[in-house]
Amino acid sequence: KKHYSLFSVLFLNNTSKYRGKDMAESKQETVDFAYAIDCTGSMGGYITQVRQDIGSIVSKMQQQYPEFKLRLGCVAYRDWCDNEKRLESLNFVESVSSFKQYVEQLQADGGGDEAEDVLGGLRHAVKSLSWNSKLRVLFHICDAPPHNKMYHDTSSDDYPSGHSSDPSNYHEVVLREMKHKHIHLCVAKLNDSVSKMISVFKNYGKSIELTIEERSINNASELLSAVQQTLHLLTKMRQEVKGTQSAVVQVTKQLNEFKIEASELVTATMKKMDDISADVTKAHDAVTQVERTVSEAKREYDGLVSSYSVLKAYANSVNTPADIVEAETKVMQMSVDLTKVNESYSAAQTKLDDAFKRLTEKSSEMDTAAKTTSDAAARKIQIKNEICSLITKVGNMERSEERKQLKKDIKEKLAAVNELFKADAKMKAKILTVRMEILKAFKEAQNRSTEIRDAQTEVESKLRELDSLLDELDERE
Repeated sequence: KKHYSLFSVLFLNNTSKYRGKDMAESKQETVDFAYAIDCTGSMGGYITQVRQDIGSIVSKMQQQYPEFKLRLGCVAYRDWCDNEKRLESLNFVESVSSFKQYVEQLQADGGGDEAEDVLGGLRHAVKSLSWNSKLRVLFHICDAPPHNKMYHDTSSDDYPSGHSSDPSNYHEVVLREMKHKHIHLCVAKLNDSVSKMISVFKNYGKSIELTIEERSINNASELLSAVQQTLHLLTKMRQEVKGTQSAVVQVTKQLNEFKIEASELVTATMKKMDDISADVTKAHDAVTQVERTVSEAKREYDGLVSSYSVLKAYANSVNTPADIVEAETKVMQMSVDLTKVNESYSAAQTKLDDAFKRLTEKSSEMDTAAKTTSDAAARKIQIKNEICSLITKVGNMERSEERKQLKKDIKEKLAAVNELFKADAKMKAKILTVRMEILKAFKEAQNRSTEIRDAQTEVESKLRELDSLLDELDERE
C-alpha cells in the first residue's frame, strides 16, 4: 500500500495545486467581505477611495488566491440626526460593478456632533447582511467614535451616556453578535479620536476570544494596502484551516485503514506465535528425549569403564594361546559395546541437530514477525508525529469554532493512535515469551550437545586404548 505524508495535502504557500482556472473554479470558496463606512461629511475622500480600490482588491485576490471568491457588501452609517439615512446597506454581491454602483451613490453628509452612531452601524452590518461564507471580514472605516463617554474623551457628543435606544454596554452586545457569527473585525483608524473606542473593543474582545485587528490609516491612498493586507492575512489563515482540515481527513483515512491492518496483524501474529510455540515445544521435547538417551548411554558407558581396568589387567597377564584368544574376544566385545554407546551418542546428536535446525527456522520466523510488528509500530509513530504536528499547528491558529472543532478531532485521532499502542502490548508480550522459549530450548540443546561431544571424546579414547591392547595381544599370540 502507498502511504502519503500528511503534509503533502496541506494548502500552504499558494502551491501550484490551486493554480489554473479550472482548478480555481472547481475549488472556489466564497469570502464575505463588507465595509462599514462612516459616511458623514468628512469621509468623502474615503468613500471615493473604496469605489476606486474595489477592482484592484478583487483582482489581487483572484491572482493570489484563485480558490477564493469575494462576496462584497457595504453598510453606510451616519448619526441619529440623519433619520432614514442613518443606516444604509448593500447585501453581499459577487459583481464588482454592482458594488461600485452602490458606493458611487453614497454621499458624505450629515453627522451633527463629533460622535456618530458607530455601534448602530456595526450592529446593522452584523444583523442585516447575509453572512454565510466560512471566512467573514468586516472592514470598519471611521474617523469618529460612538456616542457615550466610555468610548471617547471629546466634549462634542449629544448623547454622552449613549442614545436612549442603545443597550447598556452596547459594544459588548455588538461584539458578542460578531463572535456568534464568526466575523473578523478590522478597524481602520483614521485619527486618535477612535483610540479609546478601539481599546475598549479589544479589551472586551480578549475576554470572549474575539480578535480585533487595528490598522492606522493616514490618508485615503493607504486604504487599498490596508484592505489587501487584511485579506491576505485572513485568507492565508483560512488556507491553513482548510489545509489542516484536509490533513485531518487524510490522517483519519490512514488511521482507519491502519486500524484494520493493525487488528489483522495482531490476530495473525498471535496465531503465528502459538504455532511457533507449539513447534518450539516439540523441539524442546526432542531435546528432553535426547537427554534421556544420553543418560542411558552414560550409564552403559560407566558400566563398561568400570570393568575396563579388570579386562586390561587380565589381558596383560595371560600367556597361553587359549587365554590370549579369550582375552582378545573380551576386548573386541567391549570395543563393540563401546561403539554401540558411541552410536547412541551420534544418534542423539542427530536428533539435536534436527532440533537446532527447527529452532533456527523458528528464530528466523520470529525475526520476520518482529520486523513486521516493528514496521507497523514505525507507521504508528509516524502517524502520531503527524497528529502532534497538527496539534501544534492548530494551537497557533486564531481562535475560532473551526479551530476548536479541529482541536477536538485531532485529539480524538491522537487517542485512537494511543489505543493502538496499548493493543500492541499483549502481542509484544507474546512475542517476548516465545522468543524466551526459543532461547531456553537453544540453551538446553547446546548443553546436551556439549555433553555428547565430551562423552564421545571419552568413548573414542577408550576405543583407541582397546585397539592398542588388541595389537599387544596379537603380538603375544
